Order: sequence, then structure tokens, then C-alpha cells
Amino acid sequence: MAAITKIKDSFRVQIRKKNIEISKTFNKEEDAILWAKYKENLIDCIEVFDVPLKEMVTLREAIELKINALSSAKKSKDIQDIKILLI
Repeated sequence: MAAITKIKDSFRVQIRKKNIEISKTFNKEEDAILWAKYKENLIDCIEVFDVPLKEMVTLREAIELKINALSSAKKSKDIQDIKILLI
């Protein structure tokens, strides 16, 4: 959750969430609130795009998957073009 602190004539936002720490200072409280909501939403979305290491595919594996798919579709000319990438 964001913490918004008034310091003299400005508003400081501090966000500590999911091992991420960010802060920024604004002249208007409204800007501070909007920025905090935006950044917190981005932080929440990060894990949606975070692929577990065990699910990652190397380039070689991706090329081999493509070759297998082309073999199934009997596209031998395309396979030769793809195999060049393995060199």
C-alpha cells in the first residue's frame, strides 16, 4: 500500500510492495494519489508476465519445436530454412 506524506508544500509517495520500493514527490496531493494507484496497479500486474524458470524455453528448444511442427505439416523446404538457425 502506498504511503502519502505531506512535507511542507509537497506530497511524498512511498510504495513498498512485492520487494519493490519506489517513491516520488508531487506538488499536488491529487497527482500523488493518481501516481500511487497507477504504480501499485503496475506492480500487481508484474507477476502476470513473470514466467516461472521451469516453464522457460531456450532458443534451441523453440527452433526444435518449430521444426517438429513443420515436419508434421510436411513442409520440408521451410524446415531447411529453420535448421540454418541451429548452426
